[in-house]
Amino acid sequence: MTSWVDVARLRQGLYRFFGGALLPPDASRRESLIAAAGYLDGLGIEAFAFSGAWDVLVGTLECLPSSRELSAEYTRLFASGMDGELCPPTESFYTGSAEGGDLATAVAAVQRDYAVLGLSVVDASQPPDHATSELEAMAGLCSREVEDWESKQIEEVRVRLGVEHGFLRRHLAAWFPAFRLRVERSHKLPFYSATVDATAAFLVHEVDFIAWMRRVLEKNNEHSSLAV
Repeated sequence: MTSWVDVARLRQGLYRFFGGALLPPDASRRESLIAAAGYLDGLGIEAFAFSGAWDVLVGTLECLPSSRELSAEYTRLFASGMDGELCPPTESFYTGSAEGGDLATAVAAVQRDYAVLGLSVVDASQPPDHATSELEAMAGLCSREVEDWESKQIEEVRVRLGVEHGFLRRHLAAWFPAFRLRVERSHKLPFYSATVDATAAFLVHEVDFIAWMRRVLEKNNEHSSLAV
């Protein structure tokens, strides 16, 4: 038996991990990611459908290149597009149109959701629609879900899951698959390709998993734990 609060904590940790992995690399972040992956790897990820992609990512962490090499690849993929296809990790690039002025509209839509949900961008150096910002927003929603489970507010959990599901479908799930395809075509080092692939697999799983949890709670909302 795995408690639902533990599942929510694991999901929160994964959102935070993937968000951190998509920030510009430095020596301290590399060490933090390695430590965080080791911790998360022991929390039962093998039970989930995205575990295969996660295992590939963990494998790349064991042989990471230098911070300088990672920084060069990060810039090439996500900022410059030199020697390959530009792959910005931002929602507006994939859902908006620069000609129609839709880029600002897409960013504004994300900002409105943050305001309505009482969320703020943790890393102000990144735009609101950056993958890290949106992944951190989901981590924040999962943190609130953890609190609801701990206080046994099952109806609040059900509502919270609906909020999470809506945010995912409006934002990350809407653009991340296209982002993943661009990175897959253009990467040179395996770390970022594995990171984006694992994140994409996790997000696909999350959309279905949250919907399943909501259905279970609607049928039997007196339960607070579940075998997964």
